[in-house]
Amino acid sequence: MFKLYLSKIFVASIIISSPVLADDGFTGGFKYFEEALQAKPYAWTKVKAPSPVRAGQTSQRFELRDGDCEPDPVMCQVGRIQFELKSNLNLKMGDEKWIALSIFLPKEFDTDKLDTSLFQFHHGGGKSVTNEAGGAQHKFFSIGCFKNDFFVDYRELTGTDADNKFRDSKIGSCPAMKNKWTDLLFHVSLEKENGFLEIYSNGKKVFDVRKGQKYQYTSNDDEVFSGVKKTNFINKDVSNFYITYGTYITNAQKFRDKTGNPVPKTVAFYDEVRIGNDRSEVDLRSEPPIEAVD
Repeated sequence: MFKLYLSKIFVASIIISSPVLADDGFTGGFKYFEEALQAKPYAWTKVKAPSPVRAGQTSQRFELRDGDCEPDPVMCQVGRIQFELKSNLNLKMGDEKWIALSIFLPKEFDTDKLDTSLFQFHHGGGKSVTNEAGGAQHKFFSIGCFKNDFFVDYRELTGTDADNKFRDSKIGSCPAMKNKWTDLLFHVSLEKENGFLEIYSNGKKVFDVRKGQKYQYTSNDDEVFSGVKKTNFINKDVSNFYITYGTYITNAQKFRDKTGNPVPKTVAFYDEVRIGNDRSEVDLRSEPPIEAVD
């Protein structure tokens, strides 16, 4: 049995082998999560109906308020606010996994003026790009809402700053996700020779990128040009991979400057967070049905 540490006050138990349920924790194949930032009392709570629950008895409620950036001052310096949970189940080169989670966006969730990351897949070690504050970004891909689009930001891990720039792709509509559950699946192979990433939304494949795949690109830097490249995916050694999920608003200061108002409270619900070796272990839509994560 492992522990799930969310704050100094809350401690829950978690068992690795899904679908066996712990009495007061949740399973799903993750060893445990640790908070990425210092938790406020309202930042993370387990809730029951009438709050949105995808399956079972409980879900996870995230709440983000303006100024939630401690203890990392970089978040404030670059005008961002954030609270996420970080998985301590580190994946390694050569692994192939299925990851699942369900997201519920309330009707008040701002998908237009606020740019919000909801799930991130990170890597440790190796080359990284530099963010606005001069720090290293070790993000392989992420999903979120940007100007009403539900999008994926994907970066090839090639070891050079030029190739490590993100490629954005729209995979859905964030307004269409409000007041309902969206079931997401990520199928990732972390290999140099035959690596790939597939993303499914409500059972439908919405994103597919793999080694050697041709794609059209356009650069909007100092010199605008376009052409066709082949995807490198991963061609360098990376020490480990891990995930974070929660609410991460990247344009908080821009919102304040433009509107003259503080960033409104942002709430999102997550449920059925799982990892497995096969789709049938994590997919809520599989037959026979899998037991709920609580």
